[in-house]
Amino acid sequence: MVEKERVAATAKQNAERNEAVPSIFAWPQAYGAFSDRQAVQGKEAIEALRAAAQDSYSTNIRALTEYSQKLIRAGQQDADRAYECWRELMGVRSLPELIEVWASHTPRQFDSLSSRAGEFVGLFCRMTADATKPIKNSMLTMRTSSK
Repeated sequence: MVEKERVAATAKQNAERNEAVPSIFAWPQAYGAFSDRQAVQGKEAIEALRAAAQDSYSTNIRALTEYSQKLIRAGQQDADRAYECWRELMGVRSLPELIEVWASHTPRQFDSLSSRAGEFVGLFCRMTADATKPIKNSMLTMRTSSK
């Protein structure tokens, strides 16, 4: 409401200024009111985008924290499995036994890595969608309010 009062006061000042200037140089009142409204709308749009960017930033921070925690857990699991494989390989007494140990660990590691890759891609896609949602909503709100 304060902004509207300020716009009205500015329009009144512009009108008084226009009356004092000879008509050949006068800025039509309609243009003055229009420019004042545009300035207020621009300020409101910038404020809305700032709030949306801040919301997007905080959403990103939460998502990146979750992402990094999952990466750390995945790294820990990989290290545990590698240590387990190494420990079993150290107890091997023959080449066939070595091949058997290696053959039993390799598919498990591959399955684990491929399923985790899908999980991380899904999480990353969700992160980007959640992070851009506040800005997208803000832009849609501005677009509909300007019509």
